[in-house]
Parts: sequence; structure tokens; C-alpha cells
Amino acid sequence: VHDLVPTYHALAVYFTDNIENSQIIANTIEKHIQTLATHIQTLATPDNEPINSFTQQHILPVDYVGSDIERVAKQNNLTPAKIINLHTSVAYQVAMIGFLPHFPYLLGLPTPLETPRLSTPRAKVPAGSVAIAGKQTGIYPALSPGGWNILGYTDPALLETIKPGDLVRFKCQ
Repeated sequence: VHDLVPTYHALAVYFTDNIENSQIIANTIEKHIQTLATHIQTLATPDNEPINSFTQQHILPVDYVGSDIERVAKQNNLTPAKIINLHTSVAYQVAMIGFLPHFPYLLGLPTPLETPRLSTPRAKVPAGSVAIAGKQTGIYPALSPGGWNILGYTDPALLETIKPGDLVRFKCQ
């Protein structure tokens, strides 16, 4: 196995195989993954929260001057100050890293902030953009296209150590 790519509902496993034995290797890997998944389920806490002894908490300073904060506030019948207060009030769990290297998909967005993606994505979203879409927060690690609502900006270098299962908190800069 040379790479694992987790998503919300699947796990891609990349392995070097021998054409003659590829099905045997794939079956063996699948059995190991099923065994690990069963073991992980037995480690759940009473609140059904998985135990992860490797979880780290990251506190990211955000300059809440994003191009969409006024529109998101108006669309959700809130003020920009209330947007900031709500967005900084919770610890977000990193569900997965994807779309771009170091792009964290963060779960835990307060319900009043839930906002649909843009109907037309931007061609260029600045690196470090802290943005929301649907029920998630994400942070763009590099200049890229994107359709999320930008609330503010942080230092994209801070994303390099974030991994799935970690917790992220935002603090107003």
C-alpha cells in the first residue's frame, strides 16, 4: 500500500500489485481494512464519538474582511459581527483533507451560518480564504477556483499540519 485517500463515505487504497496476484492482494487489503473498521467501532465513547489519541487542536487567527461576509449576513438575517461571533464560537472537526492538498473540510458550522455555495464559482480564490458552503467551513490553502462564501483570511501555512480528526478553532484577528 502506497497511498490511502479517505473521503466522507469511502477509502481509496492505492497499492503496487503483481498482475497475477492483484485480486488476492486486493482481497487481503480489504479484509485488513474491515478488521480495522470493526476495531475502531469498538473504541467509540458512550456518546458515540470516536476516540483519537492523535487529535490536535489548531487555533487559527482570521481577519474577517472576506468579500462575502456582508452578503452572507444579509442572506441569513444576521450582522457581520454576529457572523464572526458564531463562526468563532465552536470547535470544528476536520472531516477530511481534499480538493487541494491541505484543504480541510470542517464540520460543526452553526446552523444559522449555513449558506449555499455560490451559483457561479470564482475563477480565483486567494490562498488562506476561510469560507463556508452548506454545513461546512473550508480553508483554501492556495490560489484556486472555488464556489464557497469567503468570510475572511488566515495564513495558509498554518494548514500544513492539520489532519483528519483534528479540531480547528477560529479567533478574530
